[in-house]
Amino acid sequence: MSATTATTATTVILDQGLVAEIRRIEQASGRNGIFATCVQKLEQNLGEFRDAIATCVARGDTLGAVRAAHTLKGSCRQLAHRRSAISSPASSAA
Repeated sequence: MSATTATTATTVILDQGLVAEIRRIEQASGRNGIFATCVQKLEQNLGEFRDAIATCVARGDTLGAVRAAHTLKGSCRQLAHRRSAISSPASSAA
């Protein structure tokens, strides 16, 4: 893994528009903590992903692996640009 790839994999790219939208929803609904909940869910999914995907691969569970990846992607999309922190440069260019 090159230094560039390692940096890309660990850089968090927040979409300030999405963050602002979440903040507006918090204000309009009177429900503080929506943004914090999104961040906590992303952290949880990131923490669980490696084991989940490894277990699915070891079992040959393609559907489970796709589900795990989709869950993580969904959490990233709540806060990140289209080119999320987990996207590789090669997959983002396509």
